Amino acid sequence: MAREVELCEYLPEVIKTNREFQTLCCSQTPQVNALWKNLDIVFENQFIESLTEYGCQRWESIIGIVAQKEDTLEIRRKRIWIRLNENLPYTWKRLHQLMGVLCGEDGYQMTLYHLEYFKEIFFMQCMKNRSSLYQKHFSSVSFRNCYVKILLNDKEIH
Repeated sequence: MAREVELCEYLPEVIKTNREFQTLCCSQTPQVNALWKNLDIVFENQFIESLTEYGCQRWESIIGIVAQKEDTLEIRRKRIWIRLNENLPYTWKRLHQLMGVLCGEDGYQMTLYHLEYFKEIFFMQCMKNRSSLYQKHFSSVSFRNCYVKILLNDKEIH
């Protein structure tokens, strides 16, 4: 949240009543407030959780993501986070941790069939809007010798 600064309040009592300094403060106050507003935007764009529209555009251009028109700011942040953390989860425990962060503890269900080299991921109804985003991610981080079946409401989507 940007600060609102009134420069006249910072003047010493000796020159507060001087008309020239009052005029100077009145002319500089909007510029200082604009500076604080822009600094606030810079601070917000330092972290993925608080990215603004500009911050999302910047990160998407850096890492090569094309935003969809219907994407909300939250989905765009999540997509950036996924791309930055995109590495192979080499263990089943690490894959569960990744799924817990992305979908929430109750947003998914996974089953591994060891003998068939088969992994089944079931997304709950609340994840319906984000399932295509996660489908792309899991196809890039899944084990190469393991078939992945992604389900949404018992319907196969991948």
